[in-house]
Amino acid sequence: MNENDGREMPQPDAKLPSWQEVTSGKFSFPALAGWISQPQEFAVIRSLTESEAKTVKTFGTIYSLVETRINLLKIVERNFRELSKFTSSHTSDSRTDVDYRLELDRLILNYLSTGYGLHEQFKRHVAKNSPESQVLFRKFVEELETKSFAYAFFRDFRNYAQHCELPVGRVTVNKNG
Repeated sequence: MNENDGREMPQPDAKLPSWQEVTSGKFSFPALAGWISQPQEFAVIRSLTESEAKTVKTFGTIYSLVETRINLLKIVERNFRELSKFTSSHTSDSRTDVDYRLELDRLILNYLSTGYGLHEQFKRHVAKNSPESQVLFRKFVEELETKSFAYAFFRDFRNYAQHCELPVGRVTVNKNG
């Protein structure tokens, strides 16, 4: 028996219910489920208690929010890494015809766009919390722009690339044998 809710827990070698049993109405959702390797399918172990369902909903929302922000941060990092790799170690291959200006424009725009997207998502998230946190975030960004040349340049360069012209004006490539 489970000490928390008084219900019996299945034993490790106990037969799990079939999908037909699950859909027959014996279980309520959300439920705790697991993956069975033979046959390959999901199996419901038991229904969640009201308290467990509330916890899943609370932490599931937070986890999903954090996961999307971290994934966007990973995308920004990957775009930066791809741009850095292209600019620092790109070697010419006589069999491929690379349009350097186009490729640089693409890589820079990818990086700038995802960085801006990350900023905008944080701004929207903070705005949802409270008007006070929105004001604090705005002050934080203003201070960051004042104290960090790199951040201010990034923001200005992104605005220029988005609203004025593509970021690359001219490219000179030197090829050595």
